[in-house]
Amino acid sequence: MKFNFKNRVRNFKFSSSDVFVPLHEAIMNSIQAIEERGNFNDSQIKIKIERDSYRIAGFTSGIFSIEITDNGIGFVSHNYESFCTSDSDYKVEIGGKGVGRINWLKAFEVAYISSVFEEDNKRYQRLFSFNIEEEIHDEKLTEVLNDTPIETKIILYNLNQEYRGATEISLKEIAGKIIEHFASYFVIGAMPKVILEDENEQIDVNELFVKEKFIETKNEIVTSNNVTFNLRHVFLNASINAKHKIYICAQNRVVCSYDLVNVDDLPTTFNINGKKAIYQCYVHGEFLDNDVNSERTYFSNVIFEEEDDNDRPHFELAINLYQVVYSQIHQFLQTYLEPMRDTRDNQINDYIENYCPQYKYLTKYAKEDLQSISYAVASNPEKLISELNKLNNKLNNKHNIQITKAIQDNDSDSAKNKLLDLTTQVVENLHSQFTNYLQKRNSTIEMLEKLINLKTTTDEIINKFFLVDEGLSSDNTNTWLIDERLAYHFENINSDKETNFYAYYNDHSNELICIDFEKFDYAKYKKSQDLLPRLEEKANGLEMNNAFVTKYLIVFNLENINLELAHKNNIHILTYHELVQIAKQKYEDLLK
Repeated sequence: MKFNFKNRVRNFKFSSSDVFVPLHEAIMNSIQAIEERGNFNDSQIKIKIERDSYRIAGFTSGIFSIEITDNGIGFVSHNYESFCTSDSDYKVEIGGKGVGRINWLKAFEVAYISSVFEEDNKRYQRLFSFNIEEEIHDEKLTEVLNDTPIETKIILYNLNQEYRGATEISLKEIAGKIIEHFASYFVIGAMPKVILEDENEQIDVNELFVKEKFIETKNEIVTSNNVTFNLRHVFLNASINAKHKIYICAQNRVVCSYDLVNVDDLPTTFNINGKKAIYQCYVHGEFLDNDVNSERTYFSNVIFEEEDDNDRPHFELAINLYQVVYSQIHQFLQTYLEPMRDTRDNQINDYIENYCPQYKYLTKYAKEDLQSISYAVASNPEKLISELNKLNNKLNNKHNIQITKAIQDNDSDSAKNKLLDLTTQVVENLHSQFTNYLQKRNSTIEMLEKLINLKTTTDEIINKFFLVDEGLSSDNTNTWLIDERLAYHFENINSDKETNFYAYYNDHSNELICIDFEKFDYAKYKKSQDLLPRLEEKANGLEMNNAFVTKYLIVFNLENINLELAHKNNIHILTYHELVQIAKQKYEDLLK
């Protein structure tokens, strides 16, 4: 060959994820050879997979070699000359990069080529081998009988052991990779007949595409600049990393392709008949067939660009399909997008209503932001709560900035109007936060009730439920279930785990709240009568500058409790069950 071939191959990037690229390159060569010969109607590409000789029952062996046979034009003189030149320019004009055969040798030890072709009304067979060390060698050119079938066979032999693990997949999965790579060819009917086989089965890849990849289609006619174009809307089974696309076609070939971007609420995939699908739009027509250049790489009088007034002079002499195509796409996809939008919106609203009422005001003041949440996020509670939290912070920051500016506004009328406008939003935000607070209160009450019914030990209820952790101030505990004031900050000034006596003090209001929890052994051995004097003694032992003192005794039941003495000493007696019932009633009252 005509350059340092070994270095070229050595420096060529290739990994196990590229293991099927050599096959794709060989198929692409076959398609181009068939197009060049012009025998599409009776064309065929046959692919034979030879598996590794190492066999394990129930295990799919990796690929050893691949044989690709087509009835295209073959290795006529100019094609052979192109093959002998690395990075050849011969196929650049039809989308070729001239490096496909280098992919072959990155993956396989050698390629064997046999090609019967016709030149000057005679038929020849060209044989040669291709590897890294000897490059193109053992070339033989012989004349054959004119009735010898025109056919080219390429054998990619002895796949590198490094990549064989990535090929331990079924024949159907290999067919799926071919379909994924050449999806546009299958859709527009430009794919020759492809037969894939190994020693166990044979697959008609074209039929497999129709049965399993192709989901739904619709054809329509549009007009731009008094010229008619055909649009084909297609849904295909989604594969990994597949994208929604627009293809502009001519003469049964994709000439230009674009990612679909200018569609609001476009999901990553659609759900069509229970299948994940991608959308593709194919534009074709007689005008495009006539306007494309001979290599089918660009159009002379057709463009696909988003218009801008400043660009208008550039567009004057061309037909711009952008607006008309996107208009039809929007119209077609509405049928599929509207139910998805409704489902997404319902998921978000239901989640806010049932699990995050503190964000309810977002449905009114951040409606557009909520509608920008993707379908995938809306159906994932963890991701949704994170997104709602971001929107909540964003709106709160916005309100805080607006309120600060309004307060600092020296124009009294302006400040008044701004503050009045913000009042409703702030009140609704507070109401949402309060609703969330009530729900959390109710959840806490239900937790206590369940713990009691589960016969949880006294120490567990006191230390892990009520107090949460040792030494915490009251606002970090669940003691508010006993006295609502403890939802605010009261310092813990006494924690006696031995007797379960706890005291909380607020120096601003000079209030002292004492709580004594009855231990299980007191109830069991009928020592409850000892609790009242003990509580009185401990409370009196706290010198708190004439603080207003409230005392609570929490018991399992009222048996052996001297209620008269409790009343005399202003001690509130509550059972655990009473705590639950009183808290439930407060929750109902607050809801009113």
